[in-house]
Amino acid sequence: MTPRSGVFRSIGYVLLGSMLITFSDALIKWLGSSYPAGQMLCTRSAFFLLMVAAFVLCKRDRTALRVRNIRAHVLRGALATGSAFLFVASLRFLPLADTITIAFAAPLFLTAMAPYFLSEHVGWRRWSAVMVGFCGVLIMMKPGSDAIRWVALLPVAAAVLEAARDVLTRRMTVTESTLAMVTVSTAVIVVLSAMTSVTGWPPMTWGDAGFLAVGGALFGGGHLCLAEALRLAKAVVVAPFRYSPVVWALLLGYILWGDVPDTAMLSGTALVVASGLYIFHREATIRSNQESPH
Repeated sequence: MTPRSGVFRSIGYVLLGSMLITFSDALIKWLGSSYPAGQMLCTRSAFFLLMVAAFVLCKRDRTALRVRNIRAHVLRGALATGSAFLFVASLRFLPLADTITIAFAAPLFLTAMAPYFLSEHVGWRRWSAVMVGFCGVLIMMKPGSDAIRWVALLPVAAAVLEAARDVLTRRMTVTESTLAMVTVSTAVIVVLSAMTSVTGWPPMTWGDAGFLAVGGALFGGGHLCLAEALRLAKAVVVAPFRYSPVVWALLLGYILWGDVPDTAMLSGTALVVASGLYIFHREATIRSNQESPH
C-alpha cells in the first residue's frame, strides 16, 4: 500500500466510523422517551463489550488485555460512565446536532486542564482558542434570553468528564494498552449502569432491544474504524475529519425530527469546531518542532 492510498483509506475509515457512531447516538435519541438512560446505556454497552470480546478472540492476543493499574482503570471507567450518562440524558432534551457539537468542547476542557494535571505548557494561542470555543458553547446556550437552554449544561458536563477521562488516559498509556482501557471501561459502564435497575426499568420489547443491539454494533464498529484510521495515517491527517459527525447529526436531526439549526447553533458550531481544529494544529506543530533535529 502506498502512503497516499493509506491516507485515503484512513480518511474513509474516519468518515465511516464517525457516521456509525452518530447513527448509534441517533438510535439512542429515538428510544430516549421510552427507557431510562441507564437501561439504554447498559444494553448498548453490553453489546459493544461482546464485540470487543469477539475482536480479542479473533486476534488471539491476550497480552493486549493485561491490566497493571486496576484502580486507574476503574476510575477511568467511572468517568466514562458519568460522561456517557450525561450525554445520553441530553439526547432526550436537545437536538442531536446540538448535543454532539457541545460535546466536542471536550478538547477545549482538556487543553485547559493540561497545565494543572499533566504539567503541559499551554501558550497564549491555545488559551485564546479555548476562550473562542467556550464562546461558541455559550452562543448555542443562548444566555441572557428567555430561550436559554439550561439542559445544554448536560453535554457541557459530559465534555468536562470526558476531558478528565482523557487526562487520566494520557497518564495510563505509559503502562496500559488501548484495548485494555476500552474493555475495562466498557465493563465498568455496564456494571454501573446496570445498578440503576434498582429504580425500576420498564420491560423492553424485542424490537427495541434489537435497535440497541444495532446501536452497540454501530458504536463498536465506529470505534474500530477510528482506531484503524489512526493506524493508517498520522493523527494530524485524521483529526479534521473527526468533526464530520456534526454534518451527519444535522442531516439526521432534520430527517428524523425536523430540527432546523438556527443562527446561534450554526455560529456556535463554527466557533467550537474552528477552535478545536486550531488547538490540534498547534499541538501538532509543537510536537513536530520538538521532534525535528536541531
